[in-house]
Amino acid sequence: MIIKKNSKIFIAGHKGMVGSAIYRKLKEKGFNNLLAVDRNKLNLLDQKNKLSEANAIINLRRKFTETVIEGVSAGIIYLDLNYKIILFNSRAKEIFGKELNNLFIKELFPGIETILNEVVNKKQKVYEKQVRILILSIEKNINLKISPEIQKKNVNGFVLTFDDVTELVSAQKKAAWSNVARYLAHEIRNPLTPIKISAQRIKNNFLKKKFDNELFENCSNTIIRQVGDIEKLVTE
Repeated sequence: MIIKKNSKIFIAGHKGMVGSAIYRKLKEKGFNNLLAVDRNKLNLLDQKNKLSEANAIINLRRKFTETVIEGVSAGIIYLDLNYKIILFNSRAKEIFGKELNNLFIKELFPGIETILNEVVNKKQKVYEKQVRILILSIEKNINLKISPEIQKKNVNGFVLTFDDVTELVSAQKKAAWSNVARYLAHEIRNPLTPIKISAQRIKNNFLKKKFDNELFENCSNTIIRQVGDIEKLVTE
């Protein structure tokens, strides 16, 4: 293999006895594109390469985190210690239907400062609650979770995650009322059978012109008792 005169040639240890001899010989033979780097410069280059790799990993993690945050179904907001919104994802903006830049969290969740103060004072790890707030003049049910960012035992900020569960709560209420309606229908149907039987017995006796006082009394008491049960059920 023939090395061209203008080829870059790296000389390691050019200040040492062997390295310096090689360097001089190549210079004498007309190789002028010689690269001579001492140990300190090599260390700096190594550190620079490691720093570049570390920055690349940090950028990759940042992009990954941003992608994950934007992909979740919940709204996410980061607050500073003044309870001002610093960061938020697109879902948060979608839930509130407006821009969130430079807003304070009390403009979205009235009265939340009391909760945040409590989280700071007690250094709670997580606070969760379902709240009802007005969004664009419509009452919404919001599942809210507050997680303080703690560094060196001090709270430096807050991460709020929240989701609009209005439709879910509405569906649960409808399901509950549906169950109540089925229960009432079942409980009302039970006394109707003895009432019907008693009324039929009275009717049959009238048609046969049999006036059995004991039968009339028993059937009447049954009807009165079952009607009372229905009234009691409805009242409860």
